[in-house]
Amino acid sequence: MNIVPYDPYHQTCGIPNQIPTAPGQAPGAGAIIACRNIPGCLSQAVNGPQFVAVPQPDTRVRQSR
Repeated sequence: MNIVPYDPYHQTCGIPNQIPTAPGQAPGAGAIIACRNIPGCLSQAVNGPQFVAVPQPDTRVRQSR
């Protein structure tokens, strides 16, 4: 199987991967596999580069009262 990480639009022989035609459309299997463990990659593949939504967790240490 030929999977290229960081490239959700890469066409593979074994996995059909079509580029979403509308923002928010379900990604192809190739995009899901290529974007595994890469924050924001799947969001960019689904919504386009202008709508990347990467979660920013608040990891600051807070003093309890």
